[in-house]
Amino acid sequence: MKRKDYLYIFLLIMIPLLFLFIITSQNLLFGNKVDWFNQHITIADALRHAIREEGTIFPTYLSHLMSGVNIYYFSYYGSLRFDVLLGALFINVKMIDLFIGYQVFLLILTNLTCYSMSGMGAIHRDELH
Repeated sequence: MKRKDYLYIFLLIMIPLLFLFIITSQNLLFGNKVDWFNQHITIADALRHAIREEGTIFPTYLSHLMSGVNIYYFSYYGSLRFDVLLGALFINVKMIDLFIGYQVFLLILTNLTCYSMSGMGAIHRDELH
């Protein structure tokens, strides 16, 4: 890797972190307050509490939503999502903090993967000529 590659990788990591700092320092939510927060955060929090209460990653009943409902009613939201399972593991951390951290991690990982794939493509093209 060249020195320029290290600079690009550093920028691909720091730019999402800078955006995250700007958004959260102004008390803005990392997403839409109506759809994003009410659906994804609230349901993920209820799913992780159900996982902890029943002691299994396949809970059958959500007592925290709609006066109690079958878990499969919310399977659309992904009852086995990694952030839900991570939330069940770290129960003392707020779900919104886990969710935001996980999404930023995925954004950085996607940036680095795209960069490495585009770099690999350029290397292979140079070797063919």
